[in-house]
Order: sequence, then C-alpha cells, then structure tokens
Amino acid sequence: MREGTGSEREAALADAMLLFSRTKRDLFQETFRHPCSSLHALSRYTKISPATGKYHLDLLMRGRLLSEFALGYKRLFYPSGLLEPDQLEMLAAMQERRIRHMYEIVMQNPGITQSEAARTLGRSRQSVIRCVQRLMGLGCIRAAREGRHSRYFLQDSVGDPLRLRRTCPRSFRERFIQSLKRSGFRTRGVHRSSADVLIVSMEAGSETIVLNLESRSPFWAIQ
Repeated sequence: MREGTGSEREAALADAMLLFSRTKRDLFQETFRHPCSSLHALSRYTKISPATGKYHLDLLMRGRLLSEFALGYKRLFYPSGLLEPDQLEMLAAMQERRIRHMYEIVMQNPGITQSEAARTLGRSRQSVIRCVQRLMGLGCIRAAREGRHSRYFLQDSVGDPLRLRRTCPRSFRERFIQSLKRSGFRTRGVHRSSADVLIVSMEAGSETIVLNLESRSPFWAIQ
C-alpha cells in the first residue's frame, strides 16, 4: 500500500477504502489464507463467479493491495508485501495438493523411499518421481542414495515452507497495520493479534468493518 505525505497518504487511504467492499475484503482475506491462489480458486473460496472475481481482483491490484505472479498461463495472487520474489514459485507449488502431500509425507517420514511414498499416497511411482523432482528443484527436499534406493529428507534451507509459515504472516500483518496508521486510516482496535491471526476493526464515517487476516489454513499449517 502506498505511503508518504500529502497526496501519497490520500492515495493510500483510497487503497485501504477498497476493503470496505465485502467482495474485495473476502478476496483479500483469502489471498492471505491461500497465497499464490488462482482466479478460479479464489472465486471458489469466496463463492463468486470468475468474471466477478477478476473485476474485483483487478481493482485490488490497481489499489496495490494485491500483487500477481505469472506461472505459465496462470495468474496467481497474493497480498502485496507478503512474499519475496524468490518465494513465489515454491509457494505456488505448495498450492497443488499432490506436491503439498508429497512434502508432508517426507516431513512426517524422513528417509522415505519412492516405493514407500507411492504406497502411502496411493499414487504411481512415476507420479511420486515427478513430485520429488519438483520439490528438489525448488530446494524443499534432498535425496540420499542408499544402494539401489533413494531416500528423501527435508532440505534445511531458506526455501523451507515451514520457515515461511512462521515468519511471513506475522511480519506482514505488523507492516500492514503500520501502513494503515501512516496513511491516516482509522483503525478502531486490534481485537486479536498472534502468530496465526490478526483481527482489526477499520472505521470510515459511520461504517466499521472487521478485517480477519488468518493464517490457520491448510496452506500455512503444513505440519
């Protein structure tokens, strides 16, 4: 969201006012719960048509509340400032159920083989190999050779989704509240603030809304 003095503060205030639209607010909240989601996924989460979703998402992007990431032909959306550029591809991959499930299996069973993962997931070895290759390419897991078998472990690196789960949501919420205050927007009160959730009231004239930035979702709660 834009910050600064004079006209920049007025622009930032206008950006924040977009959240007084229920549809825009719902979409913004869902992009926080499910960052790097597609138009169709966000439309499904908020129970609106893709055409309506596109209209409101474009306005949120114009207001600099949302950013987009192109992955092939897909447009993936996330709150501006939530993620760094080098995190986007990994987090987009984690939105794919088969990739996330493979990551969870390795996390819960360090040293698991391809055959064991295939049995656990109920998938073919070829499907497991494709998931493994994707996760290794993203720096999320590593392989250790043992005879004819490869065993898989989590990669202790900056690309670990668990590290992002701990740090990204909280730091974003803190910056977001500060940007609202610097823009001159009236926040009536922070009702709850923790590692998992921020609930804050925003006031304009006689209207008050409640913004819920919650990270307790299947995406953030990989455990």
